[in-house]
Amino acid sequence: MYAVRHKAIASNPVDGVDFSANSAQGRNRRHHPLTAEQVAAVAASIGTRHPREPGDRVQLQRIVTRSQLLTSNLQHPGAITLDICPPSWSQPRLSCHRTRVVPTGRTSERRPTSGMEVAGAVTTDTLQPLNGRRSTTVSSIVDPARSEICLVAILKVGADGASEMISSAPQSDYDPYTDEALLDPWLGYKRLRDAGSAVWLTRYQMFALTRYDAVRRALLDWECFPSRYGVMMNDGMNRVLRGNTLCSDGADHDALRSVLVRPLKPRALRPAREEITAEAESLVEKLVEQGSFDAATELANHLPVEVVSNLVGLPEQGRERMLVWAEELFNCFGPINDRTIASFPVLDEMMNYATTEAVPSKLKPGSWADGIHDAVARGEVPSQACPAMMIDYIGPSLDTTISAISNAVWLFANNPEQWDLLRADPRLMPSAISEVLRYDSPIQGFSRYVARDVDMGGVVLPAGSRAIVFYGAANRDERKYPDPDRFDIRRRPGDHLGFGAGPHACVGMNLARLEMQALFTALAKRVRRFTILEEEPRLNNVLRGYKMLRVAVR
Repeated sequence: MYAVRHKAIASNPVDGVDFSANSAQGRNRRHHPLTAEQVAAVAASIGTRHPREPGDRVQLQRIVTRSQLLTSNLQHPGAITLDICPPSWSQPRLSCHRTRVVPTGRTSERRPTSGMEVAGAVTTDTLQPLNGRRSTTVSSIVDPARSEICLVAILKVGADGASEMISSAPQSDYDPYTDEALLDPWLGYKRLRDAGSAVWLTRYQMFALTRYDAVRRALLDWECFPSRYGVMMNDGMNRVLRGNTLCSDGADHDALRSVLVRPLKPRALRPAREEITAEAESLVEKLVEQGSFDAATELANHLPVEVVSNLVGLPEQGRERMLVWAEELFNCFGPINDRTIASFPVLDEMMNYATTEAVPSKLKPGSWADGIHDAVARGEVPSQACPAMMIDYIGPSLDTTISAISNAVWLFANNPEQWDLLRADPRLMPSAISEVLRYDSPIQGFSRYVARDVDMGGVVLPAGSRAIVFYGAANRDERKYPDPDRFDIRRRPGDHLGFGAGPHACVGMNLARLEMQALFTALAKRVRRFTILEEEPRLNNVLRGYKMLRVAVR
């Protein structure tokens, strides 16, 4: 259910402005008086057609003149202006503008669209808040005779009482997506953890969950924190990917995931273990003989691109673009910034490959990708899900593993005593891999929609809000891990969140562990020391790893 609150304007329809027919303002409107009832009716019409999600309420905050809005210090980030251009006040029409109103009173990003009747359908895309923010909607009432904007009805979209809950939560203007923060996020994460179990990021209008218990709870509780409304930090990607494996819940998600995970279960991977191990031994022997190599491009890329691509069964054509696609895909998951916008065009190329190349006639018979089409034939998943499921194999199966491998080399190079421990006792390998994933998680976080009011350690997240769940911050939480900034392969952090948790835990985690174990077992036999010669961290909204990591080995 939803509601529009407009009682306050019945006695005072405009803050200090009289629009009766006999007033100066009314005469300027050529005797088209605007009554409180008409304002309320228009506001209600807009409210009922505004895009909303479970738990949302539409509240009429106040009525002001256009000039008051633009000259006041009212802050309405990501607002949408609806200019009501009626032939008569009883039959208003809407002309929609995507307009951000900034505190200085300037407006930007104004894109008019065609008029439409209030009684007709108002599209979600037209009214979707900008920049991933669930925010105030600004609705403007226009004089039909002069086509001048007379009034602005400010509607707040969100859960009932949401603004009060948000204002009472810890607030931070910290931006975790600047270049500096992405390259070195740990101090910023600690400040957010210390601020509270949930912190409102004023820049992005989303909560930040950075404590281990809070992040784990959000990942496990899919009813309070569903994925079906998208798990990215921008509305565009959330709309595009709704309904795929990553952005679905319940039975729909289970059906898709069961098909994807079938060849990735430990028992199903046993036949591939021998091939992966042999390939890792051959690769490492060659690289060690060179004396130096790029651990990011020559070591970490090899198994995911060569071996895994064969197991997935993808055609040769286009494989050279897979690493680009994977990296840019994760960039698109972040909030709207320059990296996100620059990466959007790559999605079309990736989807075109999944649609035109990853088809039965071009796939390796009996491969993982071929299994998706078999599942469609059996009626387990709908045919329209195929392209997105192919991307589940192309993207996450590549860059997450590549990032984890390069991170591991960096950590062992900078903590040689830990490498000595691993070489002396290969039984520590599973714990070492878990500690790498805890210490420097390849995926730093996703987001979750909040479907109902949630008390998170004394901070109430209102229904209709969105929270970013920072895996990387949770894995460095001193409340969970003693001395969390120390890399210790004897820690045995089996409950780390580097692969997420709950129903959306990483589908390919078993494969990633298998690849890492094969490579570092081969390296431990041949390498006593890694020395970093040159490094270039990767700048990505979601991934942490290295674009280049040249090392010498002896």
